[in-house]
Amino acid sequence: MKLLELEDLWKRRGREWVLRGVSLGLAPGELLAVVGPSGSGKTTLLRLIAGLEPPDRGRVRLLGRDVTRLPPERRGIGFVFQDLALFPHLTVYENVAFGLRKEERDRVEYLLDLLGLVAFRDRYPDRLSGGQQQRVALARALAPGPRVVLLDEPFSSLDAGLRERTREEVARVLRATGTAALLVTHDQEEALALADRLAVLHQGRIVQEGTPEEVYRRPRTAFVAQFLGGANLVLGEASGEEANTPLGRVRLDRPARGRVVLAVRPEHIEVADPERGPGVPARVVARAFKGHDLTLVLEAGGRRFRVQADYRLPWKEGDGVRVRVREPAVVLELEDKALPESGYSPYT
Repeated sequence: MKLLELEDLWKRRGREWVLRGVSLGLAPGELLAVVGPSGSGKTTLLRLIAGLEPPDRGRVRLLGRDVTRLPPERRGIGFVFQDLALFPHLTVYENVAFGLRKEERDRVEYLLDLLGLVAFRDRYPDRLSGGQQQRVALARALAPGPRVVLLDEPFSSLDAGLRERTREEVARVLRATGTAALLVTHDQEEALALADRLAVLHQGRIVQEGTPEEVYRRPRTAFVAQFLGGANLVLGEASGEEANTPLGRVRLDRPARGRVVLAVRPEHIEVADPERGPGVPARVVARAFKGHDLTLVLEAGGRRFRVQADYRLPWKEGDGVRVRVREPAVVLELEDKALPESGYSPYT
């Protein structure tokens, strides 16, 4: 049995449907990330699960029990809000212990120790760093022993280095306590790094779900391909296992014939010497050094493509190179009858 089940959830705001038939399941101890751009319905989905708003249609089930109409305090679901919502007049200990009975206070000590907060137990929230506040908010959500914790963009206010450390710590604590979690985020890297399973939400619908590896490597649509990792869209003419494209003849992940739209990851394009390298001629039109790697924008066959390459490559803007695709390109389903433009234009 699934721990949490969402059955065909619909939610309207004014004349617009914010959620359109969302169905998802969460297994015990699983970390599920729902990822999508701003306005896709992520926070609304969490509010329906928590009981802060009712759906217009559909059901929320917890361990098989219909909790759709239960108030939040009777659902046994923890919630870490985006703004954390700590009580400024209470200490760390008092924030975590808020609302607990005396016999439940041992769990507060356990969580303070588990999250490295023992030394800060008597401090007030304004005396804590952003990462420490985040850990307090998580401890408070876990203190009543919920079966499920909901995380609403929990790391968005932290700087890059602190965000990575904090999310690793949060994942460790969730696994140590055996708590299932549903995380919503617009940060693709965060979702890929943390989740056991990933669901992509677009315009109120779940458009693809699976393990992070499955969704990243085999996106179904142009939206998923570009939202997760900024894939290049490549128009091609397929003839079975291969297709002719502006990047040369490429292998396909599945047989196809006729006009196709392909997803090619930036890290799957190889850049070589213009005189001796394999592939088709291209020109460097932009270059961004990022320390551990290099982002190049190349023009080939009248189209522009983004490439993630080795930081040691010497080519600069204006240089001629040769390129080839070294991994099979993913044949995409068309979301409508119009073919997307070839090249890259990542969704934001």
